[in-house]
Amino acid sequence: MSRNLNVIKGNRSTNTSTIEDLGRSFSYIFPHLKMDQIDKVEVNSIWDSFSEKKKRERPKAMKDGMYLYLFVYGDEESTPAAICRVDSGLLDTVDISFAQNFMKIFNEDIRRAPSCHKNHELWQVLRQTQFQRAIARLSWFNPLHVSKWIRAFESAQFYTYEGRRVSLYVLMSGNISEVKKRLGIKYIAFRSSKDFQEVIHGEKWIRSVIEGKRAMLLGNGKSGTILGLAVVPFPGEFVEKQDYAPHYSLVGLQGLMGSRDLLLAANGDSDTVIMLGNESCFQRIQGKWHYRNYTHLEKIVAQSAADMSVHVRRELLRSILDLSYEKKGAIFLIANSKNKIGAVVSDHNERNKVNHLLRGALRGLSLSEWDQRSIILSAAGTDGATLLTKAGKIIDIACMIETPTISLLSAYGFDRPRKFSGARTTAAWNASFHGLTIKVSSDGPIEIYQYGKCIYAC
Repeated sequence: MSRNLNVIKGNRSTNTSTIEDLGRSFSYIFPHLKMDQIDKVEVNSIWDSFSEKKKRERPKAMKDGMYLYLFVYGDEESTPAAICRVDSGLLDTVDISFAQNFMKIFNEDIRRAPSCHKNHELWQVLRQTQFQRAIARLSWFNPLHVSKWIRAFESAQFYTYEGRRVSLYVLMSGNISEVKKRLGIKYIAFRSSKDFQEVIHGEKWIRSVIEGKRAMLLGNGKSGTILGLAVVPFPGEFVEKQDYAPHYSLVGLQGLMGSRDLLLAANGDSDTVIMLGNESCFQRIQGKWHYRNYTHLEKIVAQSAADMSVHVRRELLRSILDLSYEKKGAIFLIANSKNKIGAVVSDHNERNKVNHLLRGALRGLSLSEWDQRSIILSAAGTDGATLLTKAGKIIDIACMIETPTISLLSAYGFDRPRKFSGARTTAAWNASFHGLTIKVSSDGPIEIYQYGKCIYAC
């Protein structure tokens, strides 16, 4: 009740509900980082340390030392109404650039809806599009055009063809001549260009052609028009960039993209992916937009499994992202020792163990071998965990994880086992005492556990 009263009183910039809204937004931008609000004394101290030029610039997000500071403003003459901060350890320039764009939108909306009482409804409407507008601002194109493309693309995902939702790929390029050159005969031009929204909403025959992930639409991002069709590049056809596409099927498109391009992709189940040429990636899952930077995931695994080769690490992460995108739950344990697997999986060495045909056949297969990786991922998505050596070879798969002994738990500060609401989370927590453990939930989220602690989530 107290929060409801607070919502309808006072100025937007100084209301506690505004900071709560900001915190919820950043839980989708940097879910692995906790946002804190600093006290008024420190707010004044930080502001007083700025030069007059910086004060006039009114920074919206700024990295300084260990923290990324987020500034919330009221009227133009005042000091910041609030400053929040997140740990900046893992953040790179792309992360900070999106945070700055989001904070610009957030502060603009505060000025549009300054009163919690009079502008409550307007604020709620603006909140629904803040993430989308921040994506549009980060792109190379006119933000108004990009926002329209996103809305049209999202609504088109609910169209069906012969009873099924369609998968859509649309690449809008800022350097269309270069993309055409790279595609060669794989690009087929329409006799005349047509507006983005008209094609997406009005051309059901075109939608049926690009359904199935074999073909895509190619457009001119400057004019906002669709120019023709193109064959979706296969992975490896172009030089791959070092960052990660959300799914293997998008790797070829990522290689095709230039720095001024924007890709909209839908997998047929109402989820949307937006990839920008500046290496930003966004995913809309169950109606919520999320910012993705999968290099954070690689950094965490590299720090926690330093003796795993770069190649094996990348193949492991590619596998995890593919399962997450396909919404297939799984657990991967990179075992500390191959010689103590019996303590992790009690029936590992038994001849007549449960599911012995599958487990015996896949033992020794490698994630580094593409053909074998396909089989491994199919099996990893079933019940049970996948145990790997640091060389990426299967020790066991589709197996049940044992509860750690009290002596092992006490060595890491726990007096008893923990039970979570989800069986997969409990299994991942148990496994984490025997090595780095990565859990993929059946609805997509990824968590990394080590010695009973969740050290990363996205």
